[in-house]
Amino acid sequence: MIIRLIAAFFSEGYVFNFEHFDVIEPSSNAPANFDTQKPYPFYFMLHQAMFSVMQSLNIISPHSQMLIIRLIHAFFSIISLLFGYRLARAAGDKRGTYLAFSFLSFAWIIPFISVRTYAFNLAMPFIIMAVWLARISLKKYYFTSFLGGLAGGLSIAFYPYAAVYWLIFILFTLVIHKPRRFLLLLLGTWISLFLSLWSIHLIEVSSPLSVWTYLWQNLHPEQIAVNTSGWMGPVILALVLGPPLGFFVLFGFLRLRKDTIRIAAPALICFLVGTFFQNQFHQLVIAFPFIVITGSHGWSNFIEKGNSWVGRYKSLYYAMLGYFWTANSILLIWISTVAPHQPLIEALQYIGKTQKINTIVVVQPSYDFFEPIPVYYAGKSFQVKYISNSDDLDALNLFIQTHSSDSLPAYVLFLGENDLKQKVKLVSQILPYLSVEEIFKSGFTERQIRKILRQPTSGSVIVYKNNYFY
Repeated sequence: MIIRLIAAFFSEGYVFNFEHFDVIEPSSNAPANFDTQKPYPFYFMLHQAMFSVMQSLNIISPHSQMLIIRLIHAFFSIISLLFGYRLARAAGDKRGTYLAFSFLSFAWIIPFISVRTYAFNLAMPFIIMAVWLARISLKKYYFTSFLGGLAGGLSIAFYPYAAVYWLIFILFTLVIHKPRRFLLLLLGTWISLFLSLWSIHLIEVSSPLSVWTYLWQNLHPEQIAVNTSGWMGPVILALVLGPPLGFFVLFGFLRLRKDTIRIAAPALICFLVGTFFQNQFHQLVIAFPFIVITGSHGWSNFIEKGNSWVGRYKSLYYAMLGYFWTANSILLIWISTVAPHQPLIEALQYIGKTQKINTIVVVQPSYDFFEPIPVYYAGKSFQVKYISNSDDLDALNLFIQTHSSDSLPAYVLFLGENDLKQKVKLVSQILPYLSVEEIFKSGFTERQIRKILRQPTSGSVIVYKNNYFY
C-alpha cells in the first residue's frame, strides 16, 4: 500500500496520449488530427461518472481530481494482489505463494503502472478473481464457475484484450473434462459482458450476438501481424524479475501440477503472442500475473525437490532473488518519481491562472514530432494552435487577421530548447510583442532518460507572453 501511495502521489504527468485524450481530455480540446475514438467505452464511461461525482462534491481542481483517479487505480491494484495471493495459495504451497506475492507486490513496473489510467488496471482484479473462482469451483461449488464467468466478462468489458486469456482458459476447462463448469463459465461471461455493453448503450437488447461482434472489432486481424524481432516479451520479463530469474519463472511451467496447467497454458500462449506478434503490450500485461503465480510454484518445486545436480544452481537462484529485491526497490523509487510531462503540466497550470484567455500557440520541437497538449490541467477551455511547419504559420496568421483582439493568442509555448532563437524569430513575425514569461525545466533524471531514449526534446517548456493581447 505504501509503495502504491508513493507512485500515486509522485507519478503525475507521466503519459498523455491514452490518459488525457482517450479518457480524461474532452474531445473538444483534442487537436483536429488526433484520434479521439474511445477504444474502451465501458472504462471511459466509468471515468466520466467519477468526474461527475467529483464535480458534485465541488472537487474541481485538476490536480485533486487526477490524484483521486490514481488512488482509485492503486486501490484496484491492491485488490489484484489480494486475489492473486488467494489464487497462488489455491494453486500450490506456501513457499511458492509467498514468492509469487513478492513478485506481484514489488516488481517496480506493477506499482508504477498500477496508478496510471490504463484500462487493464481495472480489468486485472476481475480476471484474477474470475480465475480464482473457477479454480475453487473444481472441488464442488458449481455456482462459483458462474460467478467466475461474471467476473471474467466484466474484465473483458473494461479491457477487451483480456478475452484472449479468458476464452482460452474456458476452453481448457473442457480439456480437464469439466463440461458443466465450461458452460457455466461461458454463460456467466456472456451475461456480464452483454449487460456491461448494454448499460452504456453500445449494443441493443434485441441483438445479443453483437457481444461477439464487439470482441471481433477490438481484436481484429490487423493486430496479429508477426513481429520478427520477438524481443519485447523476454525483455519485459527480464527487466521486471531480473535476468535470469524471469526465465527461471517461465522454466517453472514445466514443473506444474496437472490441475494448474489450465491457469498456466493460456498465460504462456498470451506471452508468446505478445512476444512474436506486432501488438505486444496488451497480451503481456494480461499474461504477467499468471506467469508469476504459476511459474513461482513450478520453479520453487523444481529447486526444492529437484535432483542433486539442481542444487548446484540454488546459489544462482537465490542471488537472482537478491537482485530482484535490490534492483526493483531502486527502480520503483526512481521510475515512480519521474514525470516526463511535468514541465508542460506546470506551464498549463500557470497560464490557467489568467482570467481571460481564449487561445494559445504551441510550437512543436520538430516537424516529425507531434505532442498534443493536455488543456485539462489548465482548468479552463481554450483553443490551441499548433505550429510545426510553414503551413501552420500561415494558418495562424490568417486566424489573427480574421478574429477580434479578444481571440488573439495570450501565450506561446515552445516545447524544447532546440533552435529556440530561430523559432521565436519566426513566430515573432506574426506575433511581434512577445516576451519571456516563465521557463519550466525537467529534472536531472528526466533529462538523462530523454538522452538514453533519444527523445527529440529536452523536456523544457518556455512560456512567452503576447503583450499585445494584454
